[in-house]
Amino acid sequence: YVYMINDSQKLVRFDPVTGKKVAESQAIVGQIVMGRENVAMFAYNGRIYVYNVTEGKWNSLPLRFNATDEWKSVDCPVSLGDYASTGKFDNVYVFEDSGNIAVYKGTTITLLNANGTKITSYTVESGYGRMSAGKDGYIYFTVNAQGAAKPKVIIIDTKTNIQTTIELPCSLENPSKSGITSIFELNGTLCYSSIQWSTKNASDIEQVEFTVKGYKTITQE
Repeated sequence: YVYMINDSQKLVRFDPVTGKKVAESQAIVGQIVMGRENVAMFAYNGRIYVYNVTEGKWNSLPLRFNATDEWKSVDCPVSLGDYASTGKFDNVYVFEDSGNIAVYKGTTITLLNANGTKITSYTVESGYGRMSAGKDGYIYFTVNAQGAAKPKVIIIDTKTNIQTTIELPCSLENPSKSGITSIFELNGTLCYSSIQWSTKNASDIEQVEFTVKGYKTITQE
């Protein structure tokens, strides 16, 4: 499934095969935008967690939530080290295979171990950045910069610390005035959605079967 927070602060679950909405949650009460329009949200151990700025805690639902399920205010289920006390982060990703945690804030992505101890950090560009990650220790980062004819994604291999930048195709009518609003991995493909700056029209989610040398095939959902 694919999850997103809509403008009503409700969590929506989509079936990526049909592209249709499966469920919509109750609204989260409180501020959840961290900054630069990022929503700090991650999946872990069968649940999804969304950071509530107002409460200073995470709100949680089961991944297979129903419309009647109520949000639970919880402490973070993983250790965020120094970030835990400040609550200052734009996004978080938990690698369930290794237990490592990627935390993105501003121009820095910090990789923590399961105990919240810093392993290393990566410097990235500023400008409405988007971070996500996936299997095998890969982190994906893109800058939502106006004027980029083709969206660029930095792929960070946390096992080797090698960084590779690839360009992605954009289906919008005026790609030079567009940027990426989200990026994530799904079933071995890199997925992203774009927005056109001049009209604020968002694209559908595009999927790219990729290697670190570039993309191979393109499909749209």
